[in-house]
Amino acid sequence: MSQAQRQDQALSSRATFHTSSSRRGASMRKIRYSSAGISLQQRSPLNSSRALGSIVSKVAETDLFAPIGTTGSVYLAQMELDLTGKRALVCGSTQGIGWATAQELAELGAEVILMARDAAKLKMRAKELSSVQGQEHGYVVADFHHPEAVAEAVDALVSEKRVHILINNTGGPPPGPAHLADVADFRSAFELHLVNNQRLLQSCLPGMKDAGYGRVVNVISTSVRIPLKGLGVSNTIRGAVASWAKTVSNEVAGFG
Repeated sequence: MSQAQRQDQALSSRATFHTSSSRRGASMRKIRYSSAGISLQQRSPLNSSRALGSIVSKVAETDLFAPIGTTGSVYLAQMELDLTGKRALVCGSTQGIGWATAQELAELGAEVILMARDAAKLKMRAKELSSVQGQEHGYVVADFHHPEAVAEAVDALVSEKRVHILINNTGGPPPGPAHLADVADFRSAFELHLVNNQRLLQSCLPGMKDAGYGRVVNVISTSVRIPLKGLGVSNTIRGAVASWAKTVSNEVAGFG
């Protein structure tokens, strides 16, 4: 077995996506996927967050809640997706990968609910989203540094609107070596990422079950495969999120 084949085997078992896109000048490549969260490794350059957003939105339509061990391959250029009638909640969605993902989901026909802490920017971004299928996009204001406020905001949303697709995405903790990090840094990062993800899932999951359709995508890091130097707290927490995603996927796959 060649080194590249060994790497492919290891990556597919760890739920890493080999990706590139036909958009923004990147070449088309195959996505290898399995049933935990999402982590992106680029073998060809991706020239913008929009290209990454395209990948995340298309992964949202694959069955990430399949039993652990399920793997497969898809080609972006061959995927004809229609998310008309579906509603997506995209966290951290006023910039970067979150915003790019929201744009792609809207273009695929989904009604998009943006979520971040800057109300003015959220309002502006919601107006910029495509409404090709007559969607009425919206937004929720919440600061992920305050998990209780996040839970209250999402509970209010799902009491009126069912969420079919949840994109968990937020900024990472400050850099630095793990052995020098304060315990409080780990607690803060754990709440910022895993605790918020859990609260969001628990709010959205009942509606997904009722609909017989649910997709949860966790935007994390390649550090779930190989820890990145100088990102001690982030490496630790991202790994915890990947493990959480695998665990939940086994528990709820049967609901669709």
